[in-house]
Amino acid sequence: MRGISRAVSAALTLLLPIAPAAAQAPGGSAAPAAAFGQGVYIYPRNGQSEQQLWSDRYACDAWSRTQSGFDPVHPDSGTAGAEAATRREQYRKAMTACLDAKGYSIAAQAGATPAPAEAAAPAAPAPQAYVRPANGAADLGYHALTGWISAGYSITYGSLKPTLNDGGNAQIGITWFPTPWLPVGLRIEGSYSRFSETLAADSQEATALGTTVDYGRQSLYGGDADVQLDLAHRSAGFKMYLFGGGGWYRNTTDFRQVQWSGPALVCGYYTCGYGYLPYEITVAHSTTPWIKSWNAGFGMEFALTRPSSFFIEARYVRLAPYAVNTAYVPISIGLRF
Repeated sequence: MRGISRAVSAALTLLLPIAPAAAQAPGGSAAPAAAFGQGVYIYPRNGQSEQQLWSDRYACDAWSRTQSGFDPVHPDSGTAGAEAATRREQYRKAMTACLDAKGYSIAAQAGATPAPAEAAAPAAPAPQAYVRPANGAADLGYHALTGWISAGYSITYGSLKPTLNDGGNAQIGITWFPTPWLPVGLRIEGSYSRFSETLAADSQEATALGTTVDYGRQSLYGGDADVQLDLAHRSAGFKMYLFGGGGWYRNTTDFRQVQWSGPALVCGYYTCGYGYLPYEITVAHSTTPWIKSWNAGFGMEFALTRPSSFFIEARYVRLAPYAVNTAYVPISIGLRF
C-alpha cells in the first residue's frame, strides 16, 4: 500500500511539482504553492495548510482520472501517443476545475508558455464540490482526532415500552480517522440516558413492596466502541455517515415515595406561617451488573466555523440478553470540535 502511495505521489509531483519556497501568491503575499504544469502555480485562496493542499490534490487526482481516463502513474499505458496526449490534457483541465472548486487559484508565471488548447475534446465538467467561503469557514476538511458532545431524546422500544416512558440522553466522545485516504474511523463514547417509570410499573412495584410508590426512574449509563464509515459525497461542508459497534451498560432503578413533614415554619414572600413540607424517601433501589449491548446508527454532519461542526444522529441500541427485545432509540444533536 505504501509503495502504491509513493508511486502516485511521484507521478503527481511530475505533473504538479512543488513550487519553490520563494513563490508569491497573487497580490504579493507569500503562501504555500504547488506548480501545476509548466510555469503555472496553485495558490490557496483560503489559507489552506500544506497538508490540506496535498489532501485536496489527491482527491482531485482521483476525480480527474475518472473524468479523463488518464492514469498519471502509467501515462502511456495502452494508448497511442496522440490519444495519450489528449487524455493528459483532459486530466489537466479536470484538475484545474476541481482545484478551483476547492478554493485554489491557478496563476501563470510571467513569461510562461500557455498549454496548447484542446479543440477536439471539451473540457471536463467541474465537480459539484462545496466551495468554501473566502474566510474559510464552512469546510469539514480532514481532522485525525476530534471530540464531541451531544444530547437529545430517547424513544423506548420493545420490552422497555410497557415499563418506561421516553426520556433524555447525553453523550461525550472522540472520533479517530487514522488516514485521510480511507473514510473509516473509530469512535469511543460515554453515554447516559434517563427514563421515568410508567404508572403501570409504579403500581406493580407498590404491590410487590406493600407500600406506596409515587414515582420511579431508571438511569442507563455506559460506553460504546464503534466503527464509523463516511459515505461518498460531493460537498466539503456536509457529509453523511454510518456507525455501529458494541458496548457495556449498567442500569440503576429507583422507586420513591413522597412524604410530608410538619408542621414547620414556612416563609413566603410577605409573611411566615406553619405548614407542611414534602420530602422523598427511596423505597426500592437496584443496580444491574454490566450488560453487553450493540448499536447501529446513521448521522449527518454540517460544517460551522472551522474546525467545528454540528451533527444529528439516530441509532438503535439493544441490550443483552438479545433473546429479549430490550431496546431504545436515542436521537441526539451535538457539536464536534
